[in-house]
Amino acid sequence: MKPSSSSFLSVSVTDAAVILHPAKVIPAGIAIVGVTYGLARYAYGLFLPYMQEDLMLSTEVSGLIAGISYFGYLAATLIGAGVSARFGARLPVVIGGLAAAIGMGCIATASSAWALGVGVFIAGASPGLAYPPLSKIILRHVEETHREKSYAWINSGTGFGVLLAGPVALFAGVDWRLAWGIFASLALLATFWNLSLLPKPQNSQAGAQRAFSFSAALRRNAFGLFAVAFLFGLVTSVYWTFAVDLLVRGNGWSSENAAMFWIVVGVAGILGCFAGHLVQVIGVKICFVIGALILASAFLMLPMAPHIPALVFLSAAIFGATFIGITALFGIASIYLYNDQPEIGFGIVFFLISLGQLVGPIGGGFAIVSFGISNVFLVTAACCSLLAIMAPIENIKSMTDRGA
Repeated sequence: MKPSSSSFLSVSVTDAAVILHPAKVIPAGIAIVGVTYGLARYAYGLFLPYMQEDLMLSTEVSGLIAGISYFGYLAATLIGAGVSARFGARLPVVIGGLAAAIGMGCIATASSAWALGVGVFIAGASPGLAYPPLSKIILRHVEETHREKSYAWINSGTGFGVLLAGPVALFAGVDWRLAWGIFASLALLATFWNLSLLPKPQNSQAGAQRAFSFSAALRRNAFGLFAVAFLFGLVTSVYWTFAVDLLVRGNGWSSENAAMFWIVVGVAGILGCFAGHLVQVIGVKICFVIGALILASAFLMLPMAPHIPALVFLSAAIFGATFIGITALFGIASIYLYNDQPEIGFGIVFFLISLGQLVGPIGGGFAIVSFGISNVFLVTAACCSLLAIMAPIENIKSMTDRGA
């Protein structure tokens, strides 16, 4: 049933599911993705040089703490997918938002590496709870003609969050505790927004929820997608964690310029919202191959020209746009393969991306000490090119059209 033009909210007669107009679900979705991904998970790298100085953290310890964030995400993804399958999508979204607020509050008050690690773990868990259920919300509560574009816009919430982190960093300066306190407050606002908007699961829906099963989750035609998701997470985590460190500690960039670098990543990330449009025109696989090759250039520019601001900011723009765009492609492909249980396929793919992001900062921290940060970035650039060669995704143009 198509929503009435006079109302943003209507009820479908065919399946009794509440239909949310994109004009309502997209802003709320952007907000929860922005605080859980853009702030709770990825802002760590922006403030890393100042937290290292205040808490006397070595590069190895900093990498381990970054890995803790992804470990939190991994655990939460398993829990979140099960909770969503059993109780509906609304509950894990709200719990994820609260985890972001609590975790970032802990980071703001951390006085040791251990305390910081606890906060990073809780904050890192938040998108694992909140993000996978959004696939179910899109399939059940958004009209089919708006799904790809709505999902791509919501996925770009990471870019909005990263963009927001930059001005807050400029305002807070080296006072990273103030910045994390502001982020925690924003997470609470986003959580209550989604709590008020997302429909409660109806009794008929609750009784029809399907429990998680490994036999249903491990599908042979998805194994290639799983492998590429892991590698993508591994290489991109190096940029998220160590790019600012390369500029500030390795090449003398000021905190103001580092914040501007982060703003560029966020602004460009918003362009990822157009991934849904491109998929409908040229298909997922073509978009993925082009995106992976362009992503490689972002890793090349940073170590090769750290003293040329134009190229550094171009690297930031390329990384932001391609990272968000490619994650949208992973989401569309996973929903296509797991159309009957979208939160399961969605959760597995992003679980594997995060498994790679767990390994990346830990291995990267030790590799930087042994081989140098510039060499580590050059190796990750080569891995991005490998992604384009490995691309196993079908060239579908819709997450639901089985004849694509």
